[in-house]
Order: sequence, then structure tokens, then C-alpha cells
Amino acid sequence: MRTKTLLLTAVLSAAGIACSLAQVYSVNAVGYVNVTIPAGPNAFVAVGNPLNFSDGANPANTLDNILPNAPNNTTKVWDFDPVSSTFALYTKRATGWSGAAGVNFNPGKGFFIQNDATTPITLTFVGEVPQGSKTISYTAGFNLIASAFPLSGAIETALGYPAANGDKVYQFDPASQQYALYTRRATSWSPSEPSIGVNASYANVAEGFWLQAASAGSWTRTFNVSP
Repeated sequence: MRTKTLLLTAVLSAAGIACSLAQVYSVNAVGYVNVTIPAGPNAFVAVGNPLNFSDGANPANTLDNILPNAPNNTTKVWDFDPVSSTFALYTKRATGWSGAAGVNFNPGKGFFIQNDATTPITLTFVGEVPQGSKTISYTAGFNLIASAFPLSGAIETALGYPAANGDKVYQFDPASQQYALYTRRATSWSPSEPSIGVNASYANVAEGFWLQAASAGSWTRTFNVSP
């Protein structure tokens, strides 16, 4: 248990996490999102897969499908399980992502990408823009999540998160190399409502973040691409 606590604490407080992500570029329901992870070793970024991979044959959002071109041996993914409060570690090898077969990283799920190379790397998510109604379920306590759609804005008033008194959001700011903590009070957020994907130093539509929920619940939102 101490190992689990130390790992969670390290990820929550790690310096050196930074990223730069582009917005989705698309004239229809297909797009791509670039993710840049700074030079390592031990450089992290919190992301969420903003698109659905599909080539007709392999529709699953596995790491082999959504991040096939990550550099071998120096790229890792940390996948958080909110039930056990533990991480699963996957490493990109020449033969694919070790240990990650069958594990889906669907839109709405947050995870950490670690770069151990001495130069920055840019990874690209490619796929269909999610549409329709999507629900993200979360437990009481820590959850590593992201928007279910490639949208940015204030988490409650724009993105529709059903905030409850006592909820907390931990959002990493690459400029200060620290997490900003936002707490939902009885009627508003303190010090302000967190915005996902629009911060000056973290402008992207694929931002992952920590939700420390006061109680278990679900976040449902509907989105459709305009014709």
C-alpha cells in the first residue's frame, strides 16, 4: 500500500510534465491531434485519447492502434485503476505495447505518457470524432479522466460535468511545473472554475486531469458534428 501511495503522490506532484497539443483538424468527422512530450528521462504528460480509432478491421482503441508509432523502449503509458488505486505500466517495444493487448483507451479515459528519451517526441492520435451521447463513470476518490469529446471549455458550465460539493480537480500547468487545485464549494468553484483545454499554457482538446470526486457518479454529454 505504501508503494501505491508513493506512486500516486509522485505522479500528482511530478515536475517536468509538460505538453503541447494541437486541436482537431477536420472538415468532417475525421481528425488528428498531436501530442508533444518534452525531453526525458522521466518526462510525463497527462492526456486522454480524443478520437476513435477505426480502419474497418481493428476498431478498438488499444495502444497498438492509437499510438503505433511511439518510439520503442523509451515510451511508456501509465494506466490508473480508480478501484484499486494502482497503475498498470505499458512500454512500447519493437513488437508493440508490452502487456497492453486488449486494453482500451476510449475517449474520456485519462492516462500518462512518459518519455525517457533525451529529445522531445510528438505522437499523433488519428481517428473519427466521437459523436452521440457518452457517459464517463467515476468512483469516489481519485479518477484520471478526460473529456469524452474533443471539446474544450469550463468543466461544469461548458462541458457539462455534474459538479458536487467537495469535488476537486488537479490540473497540471506546464509553465509553473505544478498542479493547480480547484475545489467545488456549495455554489461555485474555488479559486475559479477549471477550464479543460483552454489554459494559456495547456491549450489542447486532449487534456487528461485528476478528478477527486466526493462521491461516485457519472458524466454524460451529447455532441454531434455539424453537417
